[in-house]
Amino acid sequence: MEVHNVSHFPVHTLEGTRLALFVASSWGDGATPPDAIEFCRQLESPKLKFPQLTYAVLALGEGSEQKHVGCGWRIDMALESRGARRILPRWNCDRNSLVEFEVWLRTVEAVLTTPRLAQDRQLKLA
Repeated sequence: MEVHNVSHFPVHTLEGTRLALFVASSWGDGATPPDAIEFCRQLESPKLKFPQLTYAVLALGEGSEQKHVGCGWRIDMALESRGARRILPRWNCDRNSLVEFEVWLRTVEAVLTTPRLAQDRQLKLA
């Protein structure tokens, strides 16, 4: 497992990636933080395709409403439109809720470690 700040992560690297988990924070009313703007811009390039990528997004914001989690929403929509497959729906979360984060993490773990769930989502992690 590797952890990266998207400001130092080349988007094209996702083309060879099988699984990615994104924890994306937004500012104020859902603005993309400065260190993620270039990543999101590149991610939205129609030239990119991610048919082998499975992913999950935890979208953090000033509240859990969609309008407050814009950066996570933007990443999720860009990945989906480029052929990546979600392992679970985007999870909107208030940035101050450790409980919600822990529930998301346990849910991701369950999907990845329960053979039947992984099979149902056609995950090929080996």
